Amino acid sequence: MDQKFPAASDRKDMISYYRWVPLILLCQGCSFYLINILWEFLIKKSVINCEEIVNYAQECNLKDKNRETKLSNISQHIFDLFQYEFPANPKFYNNGYCMATFYLIFKFLNLINCCLNLWLLESFLGNDFLPYGFTAFLNIFNSLKRNELTRFPRVIMCDFNIRTMANENNKTVQCVLMMNMINEKIFLFFYFWLWFLAIVTFINLFYHFGICFCRSYQTEYIFVHASKKDRSEEFIKFSQHFLKPDGILLIKFIRQNAGGRITSDIVKDLFEKYLAMAPLALPSKLEKPLNLIPTNLIAPTAPPLPKSIKYEETPKRKNLPAILPFKRCSAFV
Repeated sequence: MDQKFPAASDRKDMISYYRWVPLILLCQGCSFYLINILWEFLIKKSVINCEEIVNYAQECNLKDKNRETKLSNISQHIFDLFQYEFPANPKFYNNGYCMATFYLIFKFLNLINCCLNLWLLESFLGNDFLPYGFTAFLNIFNSLKRNELTRFPRVIMCDFNIRTMANENNKTVQCVLMMNMINEKIFLFFYFWLWFLAIVTFINLFYHFGICFCRSYQTEYIFVHASKKDRSEEFIKFSQHFLKPDGILLIKFIRQNAGGRITSDIVKDLFEKYLAMAPLALPSKLEKPLNLIPTNLIAPTAPPLPKSIKYEETPKRKNLPAILPFKRCSAFV
């Protein structure tokens, strides 16, 4: 109360973001939504319809007398996706790296988006917004008063004019901004939420990069869903050269949404189909041998196919039979 009001020429509008708060929140929401739309657009370019496959895998978890039939159908469908090429689609969409590449791009864009949102708040709310959240928590733990946080003041000085018959009277009074109590909580939440998303997305990006593109991590991840007798060198070839990054990522999606039991059954069925087709133009040696399994665990040799079949001239199917009762499957378009 003993402080003097500053002169009119010395006062500046230091707080100008109140009118922009709804627009800031709208821009933040749209930025995350646009990235999600981009992901849906990119995933449709792949020959793998993850949503339909995952939904069908979830149905296999239900107690149904046709469970084995459904399991066989979905395994055959996935096997056909990775066995055949689809001439109607560009080569990149059939090489086994398309969906995994798009997924990593999606994760990277989310990380960049979190950083851009922090920069946006820094630009609109002032140059000291980045340390704002930590300052707020320090003040709370140090039992400081809430009004000592100057980022969202609750009491300010307001100038207004009163017109009379002869002249105008300029008045300066104290104003209480109750809206700042809400704004403070909103932006404090967004501050820590954006930092949390940025850190988790950064870790998740490297985790999925290792699973999809590091051969040792690929095999270790698929080994979790294989029985001990199946953990052979042929199984390593199956995970690295047949499933490839797209197949590994698809297996991960199925596990997250349908559970480990159905995932293990699908992997087992896929591996059995792979062994039956083993003589077909598949890589005979690994680029880097992996010592992940005991040497005595060797899968049985697949039965030989008729000699009349020319394996190097495997025909490409333009249209596969509709095995699964899907409403739409990009693999068959």
